Amino acid sequence: MTTKEKRLGKASRGGNSVTFPTRQKAVFGQSIRLRLIGSYILLIMFLVTVGVLAYLVAYRAMIKSYEKSSSETLDMIGEYLEYGFDSIKTTATEYLVDSKLTDYLSGRYDENTNEYREFYNKQKDALVTRASSDRFINGIYFFSDQVYSVSTSKTSQLNVYTEYTSGESGSAIKENPNGYLWQGISTVIDEKLNIDENSYAVRLVKAFYGQDAFLAIDVDKQAVLEILGKLETENGYMAFITSDGAELNQDGTSDTRLSQTDFYLSAVASNNHRQYHRHYHRRTDFLPD
Repeated sequence: MTTKEKRLGKASRGGNSVTFPTRQKAVFGQSIRLRLIGSYILLIMFLVTVGVLAYLVAYRAMIKSYEKSSSETLDMIGEYLEYGFDSIKTTATEYLVDSKLTDYLSGRYDENTNEYREFYNKQKDALVTRASSDRFINGIYFFSDQVYSVSTSKTSQLNVYTEYTSGESGSAIKENPNGYLWQGISTVIDEKLNIDENSYAVRLVKAFYGQDAFLAIDVDKQAVLEILGKLETENGYMAFITSDGAELNQDGTSDTRLSQTDFYLSAVASNNHRQYHRHYHRRTDFLPD
């Protein structure tokens, strides 16, 4: 076989010579191999694309389901809190129209009479019983400059009305005597009656009609924490924030985490707290009206 025949690839079959172009065979084989590889690559890319799209669809559905579930839970928590606040406002209204109580606060009972002492002791016992039987109430207090305060506290003071309403937090009940004031910070009352500021979540303050007297009812801190605990927040936290900036976190601490954040201030400015609940379900407050 000559050198040329070797290069072309020469073989004999039945005495006849057949020539195979070796270079063309190699190119043809590489072309098939590339086509197969390309087909496998396209198939893999297709499978990866389908997998990614399926993951995104499932992920979005999971997030939507989580948001819906969280929103429903937040609505339920809001309803629980509203129920508690409404019951306290109802209790306050009962005291506001109590004629014997208003007579006492206006100074119509002589301090040296049995009638005065009998009313004071009876009223104090009734307040302690009411606070003990209502899971939302931690303390009840009545103040007037005319007489000593009567409350669930062991301490009784004079002239708390003037001192309280002279301050920034108490002046609101003079400006709006028909309104219900919710406060998380009320140092005058706490100091005068030796009340632990960590024992309550928020305090309702309301002026009596037509006289210089007011009542205060403390919302029990533990009752609020139990309600907040109904929402599990693995990657976030929830806080109860009052209109004056007091913050009660889900873990029971009172350090400021949310009340100074931009999204919270934006929600307060928009005056749309329910919408805020839905969009910021991992960082939520509740503001009583």
